[in-house]
Amino acid sequence: TKFLKWTEKKGFSISYSDRIIKDWRKLMNLINKPLPASFERLSIPDSDKIHLPPEELSILESADVLNRSELLARDWFLIMCETGLRVSDVLTLTLDNIINGKITIKKTIKTGSEFSVPDNSRLKRIRENYHGNWPPVLADVLINRYIKIVAERAKIENAKEITCHTGRRSFITNRLNAGISV
Repeated sequence: TKFLKWTEKKGFSISYSDRIIKDWRKLMNLINKPLPASFERLSIPDSDKIHLPPEELSILESADVLNRSELLARDWFLIMCETGLRVSDVLTLTLDNIINGKITIKKTIKTGSEFSVPDNSRLKRIRENYHGNWPPVLADVLINRYIKIVAERAKIENAKEITCHTGRRSFITNRLNAGISV
């Protein structure tokens, strides 16, 4: 349909496009108008639920980056993969969040819960690249844009489907596969 072609051209994920359709359906129901057939619900493919296993994270970490935006996107994405934090929380990290060898947040933005995960060698390597600090902040939409480019260049499977949330999903899946509780 025209709508789906438009959302694809804009770079919207299938799940976001589906959310727009659901919102339109609610609006049309409120004004007692039928939803056009072109706005039928979408089925979310499995590719929208991908994660990157540890081997692909290593490939991504060593991938060539061509500019600072790609570098920042890759590093923030890897931080999400190593911490499981949502992008809204990960971009607020400071060195004060490193307490007794753990990355700790007293109150996460979405749920207000406390969060703690061990610091690890990948996170330390990333900070070393920024003189011991976290990388400079990059907007989540730019992380989403540039991580796809870096992943595609690194020949990561489903590179065009990778988003910030893939980092969180990768953290959870990889820990569960390693027998570590989340």
